[in-house]
Amino acid sequence: MAVAWPGLAKPPQSTETATNFYLSRLMRCRGRDNPQDLQQFLGKLCSLAAEGIWKHKVLFEEKEIKDRGLDQPHLLPLFLNEKISKKGVGHGNVYSFSHLHLQEFFAAMFYVLEEDEEMVGDSGALTKDVNMLFESYSESRKDLNLTARFLFGLLSQKSIEYLDESIGCRISPRAREDTLKWLQGRHRDISQPGQPLKVTQLDTFHFLFEMNDKSFVQSALGRFTDVDLQDIKLPLYDQMALSFCIRQWDGLGCVTLRGCSFHQEETRDEVATSVPRCDNLVCSLRCDDLVCSLLPPRRLPWCGLSESCYAELAGLLAQHPTLAQLELGDGTLGDGSVHLLCEGLQQPGCLLRVLRLWYSRLTSACCEDLATVLATSPCLEELDLSFSKGLRDAGVHLLCEGFQRRNCQLRTLQLGSCRLMGACCRALAARLVESPHLSCLDMSDNKLGADGVLQLCQQLQHPACPLQTLGLSTSGLGEAALQELDILRTLKPHLKMGYLLEQEVPQAGAMARLPFHRGVLPGAGDRKGLPSFRRAPRNNRSQF
Repeated sequence: MAVAWPGLAKPPQSTETATNFYLSRLMRCRGRDNPQDLQQFLGKLCSLAAEGIWKHKVLFEEKEIKDRGLDQPHLLPLFLNEKISKKGVGHGNVYSFSHLHLQEFFAAMFYVLEEDEEMVGDSGALTKDVNMLFESYSESRKDLNLTARFLFGLLSQKSIEYLDESIGCRISPRAREDTLKWLQGRHRDISQPGQPLKVTQLDTFHFLFEMNDKSFVQSALGRFTDVDLQDIKLPLYDQMALSFCIRQWDGLGCVTLRGCSFHQEETRDEVATSVPRCDNLVCSLRCDDLVCSLLPPRRLPWCGLSESCYAELAGLLAQHPTLAQLELGDGTLGDGSVHLLCEGLQQPGCLLRVLRLWYSRLTSACCEDLATVLATSPCLEELDLSFSKGLRDAGVHLLCEGFQRRNCQLRTLQLGSCRLMGACCRALAARLVESPHLSCLDMSDNKLGADGVLQLCQQLQHPACPLQTLGLSTSGLGEAALQELDILRTLKPHLKMGYLLEQEVPQAGAMARLPFHRGVLPGAGDRKGLPSFRRAPRNNRSQF
């Protein structure tokens, strides 16, 4: 978060920058006349601040100030504001820090300063242990977030050197070690044995961004391979922190931003020039899988990536051959953006295996570009265009021109809920035998009609047809089509047929989520209907 501090010409990019700036101004105000007095005073002030943070206390009695030796006229007004007590005359005045964030900063300093009786003074009943601070924060004290962020900023090499040289305050190496251990141990309790270790809390990136130390980021995240953030609104500062960590994270394998919304509100020109935009965030990923399912809650407006982002993303596909999977569930994704992506997919360096474009505004106009990719890509094995309502039969006809080519390696084609009719089935049926690799075709939630289903069944009965899984909706089919499906099931018992789409209907105010892992379960249906391998809307269930 950017903190508005008095006297700052430009907003700082981190809390640590703001407070160091503040302290440097104080040192200039005092003219460095007696830094030792300031050291001792700061130690006592930090103890007061920490006690106040733990007790949710922002007002301090005059007696507390005197008992701690803070009643020094030349220093006290620089940090604390004096107010007349509401209790009346004779009770003494009360004091508060000039800003709540200053109290949180000095509380953080209490935990990282080296033990030195002359400087720190009496810390009262407080235990100087960063592990206790982090443990309380993790369990219930989320109000300690900014204190923890200040703590990370103080542990940066820049702050350590600054505080030592300008004020003579020494930062404890033990505090830095304990902080690293705490970060390395986070998120482990939610990871299953044998599964990738995921970072699932955004504050981890905030903490590391405050420290701004590449080697520390690599040490803290070295054992993790995935980022999995869901249903989070990401303003500019969040994007900035996330982008910084991703750039330093050599072992990152998969980034999932499902249900996350990127916001570009900019209240100051200086912010716009200092913070990387969403485009740069997405295109800085160096990983095997990129998942940007931008599906906002119903209560928030759709937030799509800009077209310039897709242009940069296309370049990323060619520059990083380890990128194997790209998922975009974005209601603003249109034909122009797909055209840009396809330019990257056709580059020799692109080895993408899975392309999923869900809930898009795609029409048949983009299918010629996709067909070219299918015909030329040596690696693309799965294309998922589910819930692309504008695709229609004309788009499928164009796609068929691509996966009939010899170079086409497509194994899975998912066209569920694309408003397809039986007119596209003839073209698809003609390609089933000619496409040696195609093993899964999903046509769920489309009104193919009896004629369309019959055309598919006739080709599926061919011994050379490699298809192993067929997604299909059978609602409204006549007896002839149902009998043809029975014959097909008898001739090819290994062929799995059922409703493959999974679209959870969100409750009021909830997020509409898409499944990440797909597939079908083995099983066979009886005469009453095709088995449903995925949850389907009630009115689309197979019934015959």
